[in-house]
Amino acid sequence: MLVQLRNKLNLTPKVFFLCCAIFSVSCSYAKDLGTHGPVFPIAEENLLEVIHRKLLHLQKTGNIEVINKQIQKRVKKSAQEPKAIHHLPCAEKDHSRLFDPSITLPEDITDHEGKIFIKGGTKVNPLDYVQWRNPVVFINGHDEDQVSWAEYQKGKIVLVEGKPFEIHKRLQRWIYFDQGGIAVKRFSIKALPTRITQKGKRLFIEEIDLNERGV
Repeated sequence: MLVQLRNKLNLTPKVFFLCCAIFSVSCSYAKDLGTHGPVFPIAEENLLEVIHRKLLHLQKTGNIEVINKQIQKRVKKSAQEPKAIHHLPCAEKDHSRLFDPSITLPEDITDHEGKIFIKGGTKVNPLDYVQWRNPVVFINGHDEDQVSWAEYQKGKIVLVEGKPFEIHKRLQRWIYFDQGGIAVKRFSIKALPTRITQKGKRLFIEEIDLNERGV
């Protein structure tokens, strides 16, 4: 029987008997540890049923209204004053630099038919395709001097922190917010206010010292 098994597994005699020896040693050390505590079948409770049951409990106890009001309050506060990611200082001197917005594509760009029209690794400058038509001004909405200065600036006003609805009501202009601090990170903005305009195929970034301008 062992010979038939060895032939079926296609093992050499030496390897076969080595495996048998290892198996026999392992079996000699095996031990029945018995049963400790009650054994239950594994059953995963449906998540939707859990949520539904908790909602019914909250509704019966009247706590669901309290939770709804708490959620509404948090959403309203978040909309009125979004979370600021960056807390940038006021510019202490005028400073300007040119910024190349080009990006290197990590992979091929294909059309709806799967044909490659831009190969991965290609360097692309967005300003070859779109124009940065109006200046974009980044300010701290909590700084009265920056808000007053931005009121007379052309283009878009972007808050790095502050309350966009209040400033919109005051200036009667559309106010944007740098959600997640993406723009500050992308353009490496270090101080406020900062103004960005287009200069050829690059962006002209200015940090502006309001004290020097008498604001």
